[in-house]
Amino acid sequence: MFDAHTVKPPTLSTLVLYRIYSRLVRLLRYNRSLHRIIFGYLPICDGRIYGEYWDWTTLQMIRCMGKYLHHDSVLLDMGCGPVAPLAIYAARKLKCRAVTAVDYLPEIAACAQKQIDRLGLAINCCCSDLFSNITNKFDCIVFNSPYIMTPTGRELGLFFSDTQVRRFCGGDNHPETIVRFLRSVPHYLSPGGRILLGVNRFYMPDEALRGLFAQADAVLHAVHENAITKSAVYVLSYTDDKERK
Repeated sequence: MFDAHTVKPPTLSTLVLYRIYSRLVRLLRYNRSLHRIIFGYLPICDGRIYGEYWDWTTLQMIRCMGKYLHHDSVLLDMGCGPVAPLAIYAARKLKCRAVTAVDYLPEIAACAQKQIDRLGLAINCCCSDLFSNITNKFDCIVFNSPYIMTPTGRELGLFFSDTQVRRFCGGDNHPETIVRFLRSVPHYLSPGGRILLGVNRFYMPDEALRGLFAQADAVLHAVHENAITKSAVYVLSYTDDKERK
């Protein structure tokens, strides 16, 4: 079970340093030219409105996708964001057989659709509150989840608009979005399917996450973490009995 007290409140010195760090790194993540260098295409939306194009977890997710996806994979990118870097990487670089990208904010999903259309990719994109508009099953579901607690995000000065709060916050006192996702996801996995759940352990302690997985009866296969950025990808699945429920 998630315990909010396992996430220690930041000290004053941490707050000051983090605000400086956040401003510097934001310059990188809002830079359209840098995005083109890293991801191979130019974002069409204004990151100052919707928030950063990518984060450290995005990069860690991409590193892992090549290990678990191939040309015959059917992929769902949950919470694709305004420029859908994971879905686009799966379609362009990994040549997955079918890719679906969803976001629960209509304006974000619409922006992602424009980005996909601009690149001429056959990615199915729609607005969905987690699986509310999903009916298919997938070999792999990737989710760079919203894991920042709202009070923490505000205290660290991470958000500059209501859209950014809605996009990046995973709950007020517990990771509500991750809990809802884990509860629903078994019904949308093909037999033997995998989940790649991305978080940053600066915000979400490993012990708390493992407690959530155990509570949801999820099987943890591997953890791929970047020791410098603390971004981690948890590789999960469910037993056959769980999938059939």
